[in-house]
Amino acid sequence: MGERKKLWDKLASIGHLKNPWIIFGDFNAMFSFQDRNGGRQILAKDITDAQNWLALGQVDDFKCSGAHFTWSNKHDVGDRIFSKLDRVFTNDYWLDTFPKSEACFKWDYVSDHSYCSGGGLTKTVQKLLRVKHVLKRFNREVVGDIVLDYKLAKEEFNKAQEALASNPSDYTLHQVVIQTQQEFSDMLSRYSSFLKQQSKVNWVNFSDENSRYSMLL
Repeated sequence: MGERKKLWDKLASIGHLKNPWIIFGDFNAMFSFQDRNGGRQILAKDITDAQNWLALGQVDDFKCSGAHFTWSNKHDVGDRIFSKLDRVFTNDYWLDTFPKSEACFKWDYVSDHSYCSGGGLTKTVQKLLRVKHVLKRFNREVVGDIVLDYKLAKEEFNKAQEALASNPSDYTLHQVVIQTQQEFSDMLSRYSSFLKQQSKVNWVNFSDENSRYSMLL
């Protein structure tokens, strides 16, 4: 509950955006007394923080269809609990921009959460696909092969150090080491950033199955 208080505080600090805004996912929180079936009865203290955030008027519940309860402990009948933990919120600007959009919660046989699918966003999906192609072209033509560039920079730096070690009094070799070290340092920074981004991509794809992503430099 303490961590969720931080969530509400951070959302509240955003203020009232004047751009389309949608928030969705597993809030792991109750917003009303009807958000649980089975198990412990919901108390007022369980929903106070969430209700206080909604009272700020930043967003409202989005139009949703399908299952009301979005999570289950999947226990046997009699001990099974259903809760509404996953929600979708939007502001007025979102509704003005995407008036036909809606969300639908459906159950999957694998997860203990239902999944949310969207509709009425064809133009948005098409725009995202165009952005994807532009970013791929930018990555190919401008960013290049970061992994290969990193390996080459490392090899050149190592060669320069070996050459200087064989002839320590050669001033030219000193300069080559300084130059290749700087190039390697720049590539190391880009490579580290690349690995961090790759870690985020893998987490999105594999969730908790990818809790650790590392590579030796």
